[in-house]
Amino acid sequence: MENVNDDKLYEMFYAGSIRTIQINCVYINSNKSIVKSEKSLYLLKNENIITREEIVQIIKTRCSQNDVNHNVFSILKYNFVLDPRDVVNFLESKSFQSDIYLTPLKRLEDVLFDDTILFFHDMNEIIILFYETKPSLNKTKRVYITNPHKKTHKNVTKL
Repeated sequence: MENVNDDKLYEMFYAGSIRTIQINCVYINSNKSIVKSEKSLYLLKNENIITREEIVQIIKTRCSQNDVNHNVFSILKYNFVLDPRDVVNFLESKSFQSDIYLTPLKRLEDVLFDDTILFFHDMNEIIILFYETKPSLNKTKRVYITNPHKKTHKNVTKL
């Protein structure tokens, strides 16, 4: 009976599959300063996977902010993966390297998350950096030169 109570007590320190992640959108203006940051909880359709289509949909819905269009600068994945046996060592260590859990996405494809300790599920996130697009200053109209006579003409010589 004591083992059952111990298991319930330590259940939050076992690794489990991820069902929700944080989506963090950071908006950068043309002066290279952060204008706004939005965080929201996203429910995954498949455990441990956010598909390419889901990411594209998120980008499309969030690319416009205050009537200003933005393009994607970078997409980052933060997946806090720690073995349950290493939790004590992690908590006792004074140095924390968060960059080992942060990986940039080089291509827009399905993103896989590794199983994480239940206690740290809230830390897993996708970070999307948007930068402000400048309106096009190109006012020049393109001129296409086409030949109105599409057939070649023979030079007729009289003898």
